[in-house]
Amino acid sequence: MIEQIETVKIQGNGYLLNGIIGVPKADGNKEYELIKQWISEGNTPEPEFTEEEIRTKFENEFRQNRDNLLSTVVDHYQKPLVWESLTTEQQDKVRVYRQALLDSTNNWILPGELVL
Repeated sequence: MIEQIETVKIQGNGYLLNGIIGVPKADGNKEYELIKQWISEGNTPEPEFTEEEIRTKFENEFRQNRDNLLSTVVDHYQKPLVWESLTTEQQDKVRVYRQALLDSTNNWILPGELVL
């Protein structure tokens, strides 16, 4: 049994106690009762995710979406047979769209749909 609380972090529907024990919110559970007492003494559990973890998750998901667009949309149009069937204006639109996708991590906004 835990005798001293070092850290409490929100974890799903419960808490992570001292970085090692998952504690459900269940009255009567010794660790949960200890955490409730700790909170009543003015302590605050750490959030489930830090701002850095949230930002990293967002950036990774954003890059994955961007990479999917690059591989499905841009790569399709740049296949030699497809590319040669496009007008110069359409090819320019594909080039601009591709560059906008590559630059999208500057402002974290994906460009609109490619319309030829």
